[in-house]
Amino acid sequence: MTNNEAMQRLAIIKDDYEVLMQVAFGSNKDAYFKDIEALTLARGALERRNPTKPGKSSYFYGKIFCCQGCGIMSLRENDRYCSKCGQAVDWSEADDQQKDKKRPV
Repeated sequence: MTNNEAMQRLAIIKDDYEVLMQVAFGSNKDAYFKDIEALTLARGALERRNPTKPGKSSYFYGKIFCCQGCGIMSLRENDRYCSKCGQAVDWSEADDQQKDKKRPV
């Protein structure tokens, strides 16, 4: 099962669970809300495993990039994950641009 398939399945489970728990628990909503929160967190963790391209860059004691997951300027070149939110980072386009710059014209 791929990450995308797992995220889709978790969304379906969450929707089904919400309906079931509203009928079953009715007044005991604490357990229901904790379970929904756990499903939401699990889905978010899977989403962060899908690499995203780094955002805009800036210079502050070296070149740093914006994380697409949390929006914080915390990525250093070639970091595999954001240190703030855990978002996986895909540097493949940045690597290709650097290779192009190094090629003789």
